[in-house]
Amino acid sequence: MPKEQGIYLTAFHLHWNYVEKTSDFFVKFHNEVLILSGIENITFALTSIQKILKELEMKSSTYASIVATSDGMPVTSAAHNYVNEVEASGVASSILALGEQTTETFKHEGLKRVLISAEEGTSILTQINSNLILLCVAPKKARLGLLFIEINKAIGKINEAIVSTS
Repeated sequence: MPKEQGIYLTAFHLHWNYVEKTSDFFVKFHNEVLILSGIENITFALTSIQKILKELEMKSSTYASIVATSDGMPVTSAAHNYVNEVEASGVASSILALGEQTTETFKHEGLKRVLISAEEGTSILTQINSNLILLCVAPKKARLGLLFIEINKAIGKINEAIVSTS
């Protein structure tokens, strides 16, 4: 198969790289390829995910949320310049990897989320699927039960948005 240009989605931009290509565009997520039927679908998926993050912010007490690849590359966010998305995505990926190692060590399976509670706020790292993670930042007075419910709803919608565009 000839090498042609494909699309890698990282950090809010479409970067052109040489990959093997069929008649569809490629979006690379952590060593797996999600095939989308064209640039319109990639744009639609990103727009849909951004709307979901803004809805999460309105329905919960989060003031920053980032969707990133499981290897730490930001995809999109509603962070409002609150955090450096590239740095936060890398840190979130590393913390989730440590969480997975911890669950394996203690023979627990299926890491769902990592909660980091500090004096001024809470960070919640949640696996969306095998390729994507969601980082949410909330104030210290956030109601975690309600926040977890809204995060789970957002994750379901994000997965739907990805599936409906592929």
